[in-house]
Amino acid sequence: MKAITAFSNAISRSNGLLDLHRTSFPRGRPPETGEPPDILRAVVVFAVGAVDSYVHDKISENIMKVVKHCGEQNKCFPPNLIGLLKEQMPIE
Repeated sequence: MKAITAFSNAISRSNGLLDLHRTSFPRGRPPETGEPPDILRAVVVFAVGAVDSYVHDKISENIMKVVKHCGEQNKCFPPNLIGLLKEQMPIE
């Protein structure tokens, strides 16, 4: 799955929780406590997780292009790191 697809799926879940909150508490906060409900915290956690996952996946998608481009001349990375990356992620 591409990074942007995974991000879209994750952010959709966060938006779904936000919609649930808006439906449950049209005035924003539950009347009895006045405290923001845990569902809003979950929205933030899901959104941050979506961004974190996107950045990680995007790096994973593109690192071998960088290794192939500049790693062959051993200019950008130590040779041991290039060997380790080639073992873990085949060059496309």
